[in-house]
Amino acid sequence: MEQLELADGATVFRPGERSSHAYRVESGAIEILIGEPGAVLTQYGPGETFGEIGMLEGRLRRYGARAAGATRLTRLSSEEWSQACLANPEAVLVYLRTLFRRVREIDERLLRLPPDAEPLRVGATRLRLVPASPEAEKALPGGELRIRTFPFRIGRASTGGESEQNPPDLMLNDRAPHNVSRRHLSLEVVAGRVVAADLGSSLGTQVNGVRVGGQHKESEINLQPGRNEIVLGGSRSPHRFLLFVETD
Repeated sequence: MEQLELADGATVFRPGERSSHAYRVESGAIEILIGEPGAVLTQYGPGETFGEIGMLEGRLRRYGARAAGATRLTRLSSEEWSQACLANPEAVLVYLRTLFRRVREIDERLLRLPPDAEPLRVGATRLRLVPASPEAEKALPGGELRIRTFPFRIGRASTGGESEQNPPDLMLNDRAPHNVSRRHLSLEVVAGRVVAADLGSSLGTQVNGVRVGGQHKESEINLQPGRNEIVLGGSRSPHRFLLFVETD
């Protein structure tokens, strides 16, 4: 666990950044923001946590966070978060009650947001995933998949006695030597952008001819309006799709 001392207005994270840690407020306060430069959705005080949902799901940040006054935080990795929960089950119940309250508060604030805070709303963005190879057709026997919820995750289907607590939304049957990892790719809408984010796969992903993830430095890429080509795994991978980004 790492202690962070923040001055008033200091940024903790911005929309679109990778979710790698959760935070607990030790003193001061944190404002959660939507859009750029940011409308305040809610505020967290001492003893409250934030950022844990994105961390646990491995998704990009949908909201921003900044200090409201001098603030001290504890930053926790996924492993540290899990250990803290296991060590104090009663605290988990308190956290769940707080989480439900936060969800209700954010829903109420979203309904009251001004029009200029609209970029993060995803209803105007439609994604269609279409197979571009015989192997991909097996995963999408209907010919296409309309994606309506985000993040949308793609990964390798479990086999045998394997179990998955948080399975991907689209599971691909992939034979050894595997091209597709169990947690391979996430499609998200962040700050008005459609983002393909590799989730730490072994071989990475090719998006419109650009490699991300795997051994490559970049792990995410913006998708272009209209037609996008996506290949999960190596250059010879049979798991090939077209993703169409359509907006009103």
